[in-house]
Amino acid sequence: MLKDNQLLLALGNHRYELTPAGRRYLTRELMLAEMACAPPEPEEWLQANGWQLGERVNERVLAALYRKGEGNFSPVEQINFEDKGIHLCRDQVLRLRASRPFSLFFSGGTLLDAAPWLQSLGEVALPVRTLGGLGKVLWGEGEFQRVISTDSIGAFAELALPVDALLVWLPPDEPGALQSLAAALPP
Repeated sequence: MLKDNQLLLALGNHRYELTPAGRRYLTRELMLAEMACAPPEPEEWLQANGWQLGERVNERVLAALYRKGEGNFSPVEQINFEDKGIHLCRDQVLRLRASRPFSLFFSGGTLLDAAPWLQSLGEVALPVRTLGGLGKVLWGEGEFQRVISTDSIGAFAELALPVDALLVWLPPDEPGALQSLAAALPP
C-alpha cells in the first residue's frame, strides 16, 4: 500500500525510505492509534463502570482504578478533579497498639470496638483523615496512664507494651495527627 501510493521509495536490494508524504501519513496513523489506546477521561471511565466518587478520594486508589497503579496524577489532573468537587488525599495511616482493649467513638455515632483487631492483628490502623471525626477513645479495664508515640516502625512493632499505655505510630509527615488523637483521649 505504501509503494502503491508513492509513500515509499525503493533504494535497491530490499531497502526502502519513506517519502515526506509517507512520513506524514505514518506519523498521523501512529498518533491515531495512540489516541485509540489512550485511557478515557476519568469522568467517562467512572460513568462507564457505574461508579460515583465521594468528595474525598484516596489518590492511590483512584490511580490504581484509573491507571492500573501507574504513577501519580499530574497537577493539571488534580486541578481538574478539584473543579469537579473531588479532592484527592493521600490518607496516611495512624497505627495503634495496646495491651488492653479499647473502643473508638466517632462523632457520627459510630463505635468501633478495637478488641477483635488487637486480638487478631495486634494493632488498629486508622486513616489520618478520620481523626477529625474521632470523639473519644474509650479505655477498657483499668486506667489509662500514657501515650507513647514513635515514627519508627521497628519500635512500634517490637516495643513491649506497658499495661496502661497506648502505643501510636505516626507518619513522619503528619505531626498534627497526634493532637487529634490526644484530644479524644480520656482525661
